[in-house]
Amino acid sequence: MGKIKFKFVFSVILLSAHPASADLLVLDDFLNNAMTRNYEIREARLALKEAEGRKAEVWGSFFPQISAGYSKNYIDRNQEITMQMPLVTPGGDTVYEEVSIQMGQKENQAANITVNLPVYTFGTVRGAYDITKESLKIEQKIYSSRRNRVICDVKKAFSRVLLAQEIVSVSRRQVSLMDENFNMPRKPV
Repeated sequence: MGKIKFKFVFSVILLSAHPASADLLVLDDFLNNAMTRNYEIREARLALKEAEGRKAEVWGSFFPQISAGYSKNYIDRNQEITMQMPLVTPGGDTVYEEVSIQMGQKENQAANITVNLPVYTFGTVRGAYDITKESLKIEQKIYSSRRNRVICDVKKAFSRVLLAQEIVSVSRRQVSLMDENFNMPRKPV
């Protein structure tokens, strides 16, 4: 964080060193830039959106969930089982004959509709919703504190730049006064 502050202050000082840029320095510009480009604020904003999404997701658990499915299978060849079946002939001998038994159909279809309704969940859905609601409040406070800290840091850096500009201006006036004093003819005493 220290390097980021140094880079920010250094770039502002470089901008302020140019005499035409003195009119360009506006605090709102720096604050708006910090709110859109600061990594901590972007991170906090994303965490806040994620917490809002989790809350909405858990809110959906209070409502019934409906799902539907359909499947169709087609097999090009006959499904059958072939086996040797023992048969007793009238003479008392056992003869094995091959028998084919048809299994299933060539085309199978299945459809289903499922409805899950949270009738009594022992408070787990309500508890999960309360937790996500509190988590959202925490993320809002984190975002607010990071935003306030960045605003404070930008204002400090901006005031330091203005102070540095004023010091440069005073130093230039002092140098010009010193030049005037040096160039004045000396009167003999």
